[in-house]
Amino acid sequence: MKQFKGLNNIINKAEKVHPSILNLIISLIYIAEGIVLLLLGKTYTVQITTNNLAVNSLETQAIGHTVFANATQHLFDINLVYLIVAILFISAIIRIIVSTVKQLPYEQNIKKGINSSRWIENIFTLGIVIVVIGLLAGINDFSSLLMLFGLALIMNLIGIIMEIYIKGKIVKNWLFITAIGIAALMPWLVIAIYISSTNAYGNYLPPYVYWLAGSMFVLFICYAANLFLRFNKRGRWANFLYSEQLFILLNLVTTTAFVWQVFAGVLR
Repeated sequence: MKQFKGLNNIINKAEKVHPSILNLIISLIYIAEGIVLLLLGKTYTVQITTNNLAVNSLETQAIGHTVFANATQHLFDINLVYLIVAILFISAIIRIIVSTVKQLPYEQNIKKGINSSRWIENIFTLGIVIVVIGLLAGINDFSSLLMLFGLALIMNLIGIIMEIYIKGKIVKNWLFITAIGIAALMPWLVIAIYISSTNAYGNYLPPYVYWLAGSMFVLFICYAANLFLRFNKRGRWANFLYSEQLFILLNLVTTTAFVWQVFAGVLR
């Protein structure tokens, strides 16, 4: 109970801070975290591959006709440090923009119940988060990773369209919610299949991967719950500004938890 009271106190204090100021503060935190990661994070490269059909020469010679088999090709290596830092810096840059040069349109849109910048930020940050979790869970195929990122892109584009369409009103067309839900859950389903398949065949991933995937999914559900309550104007969520400040705090908690779990797992 004390933890919930403490969280409620933080939310109440944040509610008194203007969103532009809150965004600016969080952007500075992200920049500081990114610099620390660049200085302290070790190189951790992951292979990105692609699959293609190739002639199996041995079976072809044995059977007498062409036999195809799946082949894996190495495309390139990627350093996870740069992906993690990209999440922090992209988020920081977008928040600085909406707190300075785009402050007026940002505040005007907030009054209308619209914040396109949040969805644009999530396209990149959430997309990279999903890709990194996929990489750590064993998804190395470039096409599969591209589809994971694409689903995050689709989810957030639908979010932008929905927010502009409803303009702060209660959602009555559940097609939007259904589309967002499907696009949002599919990447987690794919990751869960990879993790369960690894376990089913007698192998086990490092413990931090399970903690990382589990904690991020829980925080993702919290984000979705905040979105649901806002679109239905339940209680304090009838005030768009309240839900927006919750989104900002959830983003801080989610991003920071993700970054430092990955750091503790593979980058220290």
